[in-house]
Amino acid sequence: MTNTPFDDDDLIFADDNDDLLFADDGPDDPFSPGQDAPPGTQPRQGWKVMIVDDEREIHNITQLSLTDFTFDDKPLTFINAYSGREARELIQTNPDTALILLDVVMENDHAGLEVVKYIREELNNHFVRIVLRTGQPGQAPEERVIVNYDINDYKAKTELTTQKLFTTVVTALRACNHLETIERLTAEKVRLETELAIARQLQQMLLPTDEELRQIEALDIAGYIEPGPQVSGDYYDVLQHNGQVKIGIGDVSGYGLESGVVTLMAQMGVRTLLTSDETDPTRFLSILSQTVYANVQRMRANKSLNLALLDYQSGRLTLSGQHNQLIVVRKDGKIDTLENLTNPSGANSRLANLTATASVQLQPGDGVILYTHGLIQAANKGSEPYGLDRLHRAIGRHWGQSAQAVKQAVVEEVHQFLDPEKMRDDLTLVVVIQK
Repeated sequence: MTNTPFDDDDLIFADDNDDLLFADDGPDDPFSPGQDAPPGTQPRQGWKVMIVDDEREIHNITQLSLTDFTFDDKPLTFINAYSGREARELIQTNPDTALILLDVVMENDHAGLEVVKYIREELNNHFVRIVLRTGQPGQAPEERVIVNYDINDYKAKTELTTQKLFTTVVTALRACNHLETIERLTAEKVRLETELAIARQLQQMLLPTDEELRQIEALDIAGYIEPGPQVSGDYYDVLQHNGQVKIGIGDVSGYGLESGVVTLMAQMGVRTLLTSDETDPTRFLSILSQTVYANVQRMRANKSLNLALLDYQSGRLTLSGQHNQLIVVRKDGKIDTLENLTNPSGANSRLANLTATASVQLQPGDGVILYTHGLIQAANKGSEPYGLDRLHRAIGRHWGQSAQAVKQAVVEEVHQFLDPEKMRDDLTLVVVIQK
């Protein structure tokens, strides 16, 4: 809210009857010069307004007229400069100045204009609003000044009334408010874009290489992750240690860097436990979930982790953890499903109750499909999700080919179906086939 030193709101629209601030000296001058305005910044904090003029009376009159002025519940803090040189020094130490009321003619005829060029070109400060005030308009013609100098207003002192000064200050501070909002939103946008770029990089760095997948002799495996616009924290991994193969797929709630960090912690935990020769699936997942939960609590992040781990040995896959539906595909293309093992963990659960397990025996040509929510929830222009039925049909059409070919065919069909503008989540798919 803006408070004014005037009792009558109608004065906002007054002109001819309004008192002139900088009228020619005479007995009818309504303002007394009073004491000289002290140099430097006044102690009261608020919008910084710099008055630059070589006449001390102008400083006194301006401050007197704006004594009770507030904008957006903040008062004015005055900075006084009496020459162009002093103005250049003060703006360096007060770059957050919101408004400069700047005289043109001071130590020379163009001192004010030189200050403008210094602020805009040398300091590259385009935030502060600059209003030129001159008692000698002929010295700096208005049209030329407005065209050639980055100023926000130009006033002759003899036309600047109390009300016009008020209007000028309100207009300038409102513009500053808008610029601050734009800068804040721009900075937030840059921060979010940087976080998302880091999250994407983390996600890609965690993926197993093609060479690692080829080293698993008994299985043909192909995986795919496509980050969504906001990166949700999807992850898959395939690890091999002492003849044991562990396949993981996970999805962290939410988006951005925090989700990516939780994914990184989960991947690191899985690798650490595997290389520590922890072979019991129940104990493995219990330790992992408690560790991840403790770190999520330390982060004070409202995150939940949906994680499934598959242990492969001699044609048998043992599934532990969480997965909405594990798709089991037989050699002839027939599809079975292994439904939820447990309910997804909430942000406040300890992620420690993920001890249910289930197993499936694979024959040569059999396989399993793992995916995260983003793939089956990918929507078309009519907001219809891709869904499990379409996924099943796509798998059936291409089963019998390599894992890479099945993966590629499904991904292409999903992309043909979805509307890119409606893609909100990561797309993750893993195809595993028994050789």
